[in-house]
Amino acid sequence: MTATQLNITSVGTLSSLTLNMAGAELNIPSFKFNGTTFNQTYFINITEEGANPSKAVVLNSTKDFSGIRNLTCSGTITGSIGVSTPSLSCDTITATTLNIDFRLHVHANGCTSELGQQEAVKCFAVYE
Repeated sequence: MTATQLNITSVGTLSSLTLNMAGAELNIPSFKFNGTTFNQTYFINITEEGANPSKAVVLNSTKDFSGIRNLTCSGTITGSIGVSTPSLSCDTITATTLNIDFRLHVHANGCTSELGQQEAVKCFAVYE
């Protein structure tokens, strides 16, 4: 390629390639990662820590992300909370079988709880 050529039209292997990305962009519809062609709309304009329609989800350094409205899983979702007052809130949980296992650590003189229409609730208390 010379200074008068605006585009690369044919090439075998590029090596020692330097790109000036100041205000420039790459438009490579057949871009391949490890030999696999990806739809470029999945990886162009990805924002760290955000979820956008038809885009890859990229976590930030703290592994946080936000912006997902609905999450559907046909397998198992496992969560771990290790703070003093953990909370998980959902508008709707729909499941054929919903198993919730927990341990209750009581550090006060008593424990009060209210149960709704659950058929069976198992609570294992550990008094410390």
